[in-house]
Amino acid sequence: MVAFNFTIVAQIINFFILLFLLDRLFFKKFAKLLADRRAFLSTTEHTVVAGLAELERLSKEHQTQIDAARQEAQAVIAAQLASAETEKTRILNAVRDELAGQQTVQKAELAEQFAAAEAQMRQEVGGIAEQIADKVMHVSRQPALR
Repeated sequence: MVAFNFTIVAQIINFFILLFLLDRLFFKKFAKLLADRRAFLSTTEHTVVAGLAELERLSKEHQTQIDAARQEAQAVIAAQLASAETEKTRILNAVRDELAGQQTVQKAELAEQFAAAEAQMRQEVGGIAEQIADKVMHVSRQPALR
């Protein structure tokens, strides 16, 4: 018959005791540690995904604000350019009107000075003509000295 050896039974009992102790001391703690790490990684991943979604939303919002500010700036620039162009036209017209007025005044003054100079010359020419006529008449009244 088969001989039964108690060392095999003792080793089997020893194995189950070791398995029980390892399960209590190591495997459950290790499994709990792995579960905690998985939970932490899952929570962190959800936080990162939510943060990225928030970042994307804020980025789009800021881009929208930047685009609106650019459009507003372009509108302000266009309005200022139009205002400056209108002001330039107004100033140029005022300067033209002022210059035309000054030109009219200067033409009138010049015509007046010309008329005064012409009258003075006529007077002087008239005086010279009288002197010449007097001399000619005076010479013709005197007997010729030949």
